[in-house]
Amino acid sequence: MKNSKGLTLIELLTGLVVLSLLVGLLAFSLRMLFLPPIHPYPREAISFYQLRSLIQGLYPYLIRHGDGLSFFFSGSSEEVVFVSGACLMSEGLCRIRIWFGEGALHLQELPLYSGKIDYLNPPKEGGKELVLWDDLRGGSFHYLIDGQWKDAAEGRFPSAIRIRFEDRKGKRDFYFPVRVDFYEKRALAQGALHEEF
Repeated sequence: MKNSKGLTLIELLTGLVVLSLLVGLLAFSLRMLFLPPIHPYPREAISFYQLRSLIQGLYPYLIRHGDGLSFFFSGSSEEVVFVSGACLMSEGLCRIRIWFGEGALHLQELPLYSGKIDYLNPPKEGGKELVLWDDLRGGSFHYLIDGQWKDAAEGRFPSAIRIRFEDRKGKRDFYFPVRVDFYEKRALAQGALHEEF
């Protein structure tokens, strides 16, 4: 055998593989060192999911209104109040109030069925509160009714709800479809009212 001072091809390739692994580990370590931590579910994504669940769980709830019954839904540019079957902090049906105030988007959830609650006249105070979005500069609600965006909806379910707010990232709009067939439920309610009263 000859006594050679060079490297064989296998030794060269093995060295390149080991060197590339070390460079890859070093690059990954430096990236993790200088980048901020990445949360798997950012707070905005969780808040968006919670809003979507509540609004899509909107329930056609009848309440006493004068001498008759009407659907429980009230929306203005500052707040929206409705009954949802997709509660976040309790089970069953709950009264949901979402409003802008004190630089944040707030949520109030109140269960409808308990020993102290008259389910035909849902209470307006009490329940659990949660801040969905904070550090806001302003915001408003808008309702899609008969193909047009309006600033208020009373006793009538819109086709969609738009939540518009401004934060440090600028103005943003979020659109949430309402999945209640208002006209079918209204016909059922009128039929029931006609038969019983």
